[in-house]
Amino acid sequence: MRTRVAPALLVVAGTLLPGGGAARADAPAFVQIGTGAGVIRQTSANVMGIAGNDATAVAWRLSDSPAATAGVVDLGRTFPYQRGGSLASWSFTDTAYGADTGDGRHTVYVQWQDGSGSWSAVTSATVMVDTSPPHATASTDIGSAWTTSTTVHVTSAATDALTGTTHVRLSNVDWTDADGELQPGTSFPAGVEMPISWGFSPAGEMYVQWQDGAGNWSGPITLRVHWDASSPQVTAPRVSLGSDRQLVGGSIPLVATWTRSSTAPLEGSVLERRTGGGGYASIYRGGGHTQFLRAAPGRLSRLRVRTSDVAGLRSRWAVSPAFTTRLIDDRDPRIMWTPGWKRVTDPTAVGGEMRCASRPGRWADIEVPRAADLGLVSPEGMRYGTATISLSGSRSPLSTIRLSRPAGRPRTIVYRHPFTARPMSFGGIRVTDASGRGAVCVDAFAVLR
Repeated sequence: MRTRVAPALLVVAGTLLPGGGAARADAPAFVQIGTGAGVIRQTSANVMGIAGNDATAVAWRLSDSPAATAGVVDLGRTFPYQRGGSLASWSFTDTAYGADTGDGRHTVYVQWQDGSGSWSAVTSATVMVDTSPPHATASTDIGSAWTTSTTVHVTSAATDALTGTTHVRLSNVDWTDADGELQPGTSFPAGVEMPISWGFSPAGEMYVQWQDGAGNWSGPITLRVHWDASSPQVTAPRVSLGSDRQLVGGSIPLVATWTRSSTAPLEGSVLERRTGGGGYASIYRGGGHTQFLRAAPGRLSRLRVRTSDVAGLRSRWAVSPAFTTRLIDDRDPRIMWTPGWKRVTDPTAVGGEMRCASRPGRWADIEVPRAADLGLVSPEGMRYGTATISLSGSRSPLSTIRLSRPAGRPRTIVYRHPFTARPMSFGGIRVTDASGRGAVCVDAFAVLR
């Protein structure tokens, strides 16, 4: 709906008599501003004047001030008069003609002159000039929160001291025509009950504006709606050996990680675990994407994860492949040792014993089938040295491991090697003593399948 307000209609009374004289009420003059409405939204308009004694008028004079000398307005402008009425473009805020600047009520003063030079009495009419749009506010019931609905409830208000408000307009497009009106859009009367139910666009923005009694539209208020129509996505948990963590009571440390994505900000994840033929049990709830856990060797396990966002949407469960862990201690015949490794009894070691070397170049090698992760379990402390890790059959070191630390720490996974995203048919690593001083001890190897 588009509402246009026409300029004001002003009628002034007075007659023009040959040679001057008093005005007669039975022969009124006629003045019209614009197309005749009492409110305009610009500071100037066309003024049309018709003299009461039209046949004798030769000129007419307009002013924004009533000040006059000898019956003639002082700060005026004289125009030639045409029989049947004349038209002049006139400013209601020009100080050169005595006008007040700014919006509000403005008066135009008019008189006519006959051929002998006599002027009619000064007459006047008033028009309301309102060039300022309403002051508007708007909000939604959602605010800055996220929603899965395509409908919001809009509350808006506006004030206009001069001409009041007539309409409120809503749109999903930020485009206004030459009059400043949102197009396309829907207009509601100023007294419409709030809030207004409104279906916004998938772009997540809507616009609100108000119109005053003069036809001025306020600038559009942008309301951004955080809309989320798609559920979050999450990858299946990936399990790896927990490097730099200790074995406790024979259980092997593991780390589960997953990735998440969502239109709305993520809220949290739920991680569940199933061991053997049992059901799933929750082991983590929170906003992270990684979780430490432990597994008893030989137990088949599976993880699943689901994530949610702040809009209240949840992903489907993402399930990991089944996995199991093994411990291979120093007594296992699959470990190959070069001469010089000594078996050491230590109650803190896996199985109560481990093998140690104290001469550079001595190595221990292991290969296991279907390994996804293979980790070295070793003690750390002041009396331990440095080891290098390489793949079995390779002379190029992958990493150098420093086992010396101020406080002792037994049964620690000091290094882990991931083979591939899928377990290798066979995978192995070699541990080599690289110490100038201190011992290198192999307590066990941890395997994740």
